[in-house]
Amino acid sequence: MFAGHDTTASVISWALYNLARYPEHQEKCRQEVDEVFGYKEEMDWKQLGKLKYLLMCIKESTRIFAPVPIISRTLDKTYEIDGHLVPEGTWVMTNVYALHHNPHVWKDPETFDPLRFTHENTNDRSPFAFIPFSAGPRNCIGQTFAMTEVKLSLAMILRKFKLFVGPDDIVPVDDLIPELILRAKNGIRVNISPRV
Repeated sequence: MFAGHDTTASVISWALYNLARYPEHQEKCRQEVDEVFGYKEEMDWKQLGKLKYLLMCIKESTRIFAPVPIISRTLDKTYEIDGHLVPEGTWVMTNVYALHHNPHVWKDPETFDPLRFTHENTNDRSPFAFIPFSAGPRNCIGQTFAMTEVKLSLAMILRKFKLFVGPDDIVPVDDLIPELILRAKNGIRVNISPRV
C-alpha cells in the first residue's frame, strides 16, 4: 500500500506545490497539455509521452522533494567504501534528499530548474545522482506506472485549474519531516482557481 499510494500521492502533492510556486513553469506545462490534448475530454495513452516539459517538472520536483528521502539496504557482501571495509550484513542508509541537494552533483541545488532533465543535461550525469525511485536491482518496480499516474493527474488538473501559493504557504526547509515519505510539518497548501 505504501509503495503504490503514499509515494505517488507525495509526488503529486509536491509537484502541484512546485508548479504553484513557479507560475512560469506551470504555464509552460499548461500550454504543453493544451497542445497535446486540445479540448478532447479523454486523454489518449500515447499522447502522455508527448508531455516532455511536464515530465521534466515532475522530475525536478522529485529531485527537490524526494518522495522517499532515505532508503536502506543490508550489504550482501563486504564492500570497500571510501577506503574502509564495510562487512557483509551491515545496514547502510542512503540519504536521497541530501544526494539530490548535493552542490557537487547539482549546480544551484535549491533552484527549481526543470531543464536539468533535458537529454543534453542528463548525458554526462551519473545514473545514481538522481534516484527518487531508488536504483539498481531493487529499484521501484512500479515507477513507470507511478510516473504515468502523476503525469495524468497533473495534466487533468492543469487543464481545468490555475495553481498558486501565498507567501505564508511556502514550506520552510526546517518544516520537512523525513518519515517513510517526505512530509511537511503543517502540510502543503496549494490554492486553486478555475481556468477562465
